[in-house]
Amino acid sequence: MKHLEQKIDEEKLFTSTMWRHFSVLRDPRVKDNQKYPFKHLIIAIVCSMICGANDIEAIVNYIDSKMEWLRGKLGMVSSPSYSTIWWLLVLMKPEELNKAFMGFVEEARRALCPDLTTLESIAIDGKTSRGTARDGLKALHTVSAWSSTLQLLLGQVKTEEKSNEITAIPKLMKLLDLEGKVITIDAMGCQASIAEEIVDRGGHYILALKGNQETIHEEVKAVFQSKDGSPKNVDCPEMRMEEVSEIDKGHGRLEERVIRVCKDVSWLKREKKWKSINSVIEITAHRTIKGRRSTEKRYYLSSMEAKAKEFLKWIRDHWGVESFHWTLDVAFADDDFQGHTGHVAENFSLLQRLTLTLLKQEISVKKSIPKKRDRAGWNNEYLLKVLGV
Repeated sequence: MKHLEQKIDEEKLFTSTMWRHFSVLRDPRVKDNQKYPFKHLIIAIVCSMICGANDIEAIVNYIDSKMEWLRGKLGMVSSPSYSTIWWLLVLMKPEELNKAFMGFVEEARRALCPDLTTLESIAIDGKTSRGTARDGLKALHTVSAWSSTLQLLLGQVKTEEKSNEITAIPKLMKLLDLEGKVITIDAMGCQASIAEEIVDRGGHYILALKGNQETIHEEVKAVFQSKDGSPKNVDCPEMRMEEVSEIDKGHGRLEERVIRVCKDVSWLKREKKWKSINSVIEITAHRTIKGRRSTEKRYYLSSMEAKAKEFLKWIRDHWGVESFHWTLDVAFADDDFQGHTGHVAENFSLLQRLTLTLLKQEISVKKSIPKKRDRAGWNNEYLLKVLGV
């Protein structure tokens, strides 16, 4: 009877939404070194991360302390060693793990919003895991795609050792469905080639504009510099602009954001490489913190002709990916992980993001991510709920 109960529990674990996608992962270990079934190790690692493990030593400690439960659920005979977990993460192909992760997220995405009627906004942004740096080795830097609309991480790619986000962003976009999506990217991704690929694949873009595009940045800036509405740029015709503002208050901080949108952009289109631009945008942020006032102006290019209020929401929503990265740093100590051998850093990073996605999806408990991790560690039934079992 006990064996039958264990079999039922194992079947539940490995027919869950998560495992249906992760079952395609290939075991990277040599055949004579497979004391523990591959799928058992993956599930045990994910369970430990959900319950608060932020490094490999903590993973091993969690599995060891939960052996009775894992034996009952999976039939694990004994606790794996540090080197067993380490080498698995070193050898596993991150491309396969990322593909499995993206398949899992896509199913979750459809379940969350099967009939999405608004334009889905996807923020693309980079993050450095600082603890993975070593003498002569750059820290792991990844570029992520975050659905601002659904609050889901859609996938990530690693930047190459001698490259940067400009080359990683197109690789990430190839993995995404851009049709009908609004893609927001910070200044590093403000490249004509990236803009045109988004449009060619049926998407729309809002790109932050800074000094990395010196000529167009100065031209756009000049459009908004006139106080009476007539542009200082002599090549510009008389401009029509839409303006709206909003105010945020809280925790001793007051911020007023004023957005102005100009849709008369024929003067910009003389540069063929920026042929898809339909709007240019200025946001002026006035911040007052503890009585000190500061002002910052930011500029954007877009392929859309939307209302100023819509642009303001899309641009504000972009920073949701920063909140996601902040949670990784604070709740998962992402910057403290120091592995750098083989694929260990990238695989650990992907599994952390999977764990955070699972925790965010579980909405029966209205708690912070750290408190959900605590609860999962104390309550095995809640852990199974996070796993989708």
